Amino acid sequence: MEGATLEVSNRVKALDRANAPLDELFDFVPDDNVHWIYRASQWNNTWKGTCTFTKHEAVELILYPESTTFRISLLEYYVPRWAKENTTKQGVVFAGLWDWEHNGSKPLNVHGTRWWTVLVTSVFGSFPDNDDAYTYLEKTSDISIVNCLAPKIEISDTGAFTETRFRSDVHVAECGFVNTLENGTVYQANAAGGSYVNAANFINGVSFLITFRFLT
Repeated sequence: MEGATLEVSNRVKALDRANAPLDELFDFVPDDNVHWIYRASQWNNTWKGTCTFTKHEAVELILYPESTTFRISLLEYYVPRWAKENTTKQGVVFAGLWDWEHNGSKPLNVHGTRWWTVLVTSVFGSFPDNDDAYTYLEKTSDISIVNCLAPKIEISDTGAFTETRFRSDVHVAECGFVNTLENGTVYQANAAGGSYVNAANFINGVSFLITFRFLT
């Protein structure tokens, strides 16, 4: 994950240095070590898009245990309406950091109260998830990313989560993309065949490392 953070950081620096536009989705990007400058006449990218970012501060949420995982209630109020229309077009992942109750250090094989601070990332999309047909008919695509942090969730000795009411900032990104090329262009980037779970996993992984570096 360290490598992922460095890779993202280097890519951002390279795009800033090249004066790359924020609404262009590049079909490919030159190597970060190449000191290139963006010139519109040299690019014919498939997709253009715009995003809005919203931070809802100190939102009250509830974590409910479900078998070996959990669901977070009330979070749906901060998810874009279009993203809730089809629950199959989404991916949700979480990453957590173990911590014992602050009454002394205990090894993991000793019984006692354990806590887990959990970063939850959801990715929603309007395009079918894992469409292996690679259909080129869609000219628009919407993506939304939702992040929240569930602190101090108690874990039982059996590994079950405990119902917990907590507050967290909820970060929401809403993006709309338009295919600017004719359908079926050779080597055209397309929205089919993707996986929202994979997207959520990568975003969560980088966010996890940055977040818990800050917390610890």
